[in-house]
Amino acid sequence: MAHSLPRKILLYGFVAGVLGMAAFHQGTLHIMHHHAGRIPGAAELFGAFPRAYSFARTGPFGMPWLAFLLIQGGLWGIVIGALLRATSFPDLPFGFVFGAVVITAVELLVIPALMGRPPVTSPGSQLLARMALLNGALGFGTVFFLRPFALRG
Repeated sequence: MAHSLPRKILLYGFVAGVLGMAAFHQGTLHIMHHHAGRIPGAAELFGAFPRAYSFARTGPFGMPWLAFLLIQGGLWGIVIGALLRATSFPDLPFGFVFGAVVITAVELLVIPALMGRPPVTSPGSQLLARMALLNGALGFGTVFFLRPFALRG
């Protein structure tokens, strides 16, 4: 069954974003939580990483945090899939930079508002570095999982 391009971007983008969040964002978080202390300079640059794959009910709608993150990853996957289709940038670097810059900015300014909190206007350098690393991993992972679906023209 052939999918139209918008349906393909919605479906594959969402799935790739969920997988990118589960494997790359949370995987990076897990590795850094357990091993950042062993990497020279990582503790000074990033600070402490929280535990990955949290099922604590801290999401904006009373859902487990991991479920909220997976949905958010799926939505970002749709955006990344559409942008990949519209641009000619190298895909994996684009995914990392988009995640590190754009997703981090949205998480600082928009996501807190959804949770009823004020935007984070002056994050510390360690928080910003952690967010850029994890969101860059999300963008990279999403593009990695999108590659087989040939969303490019």
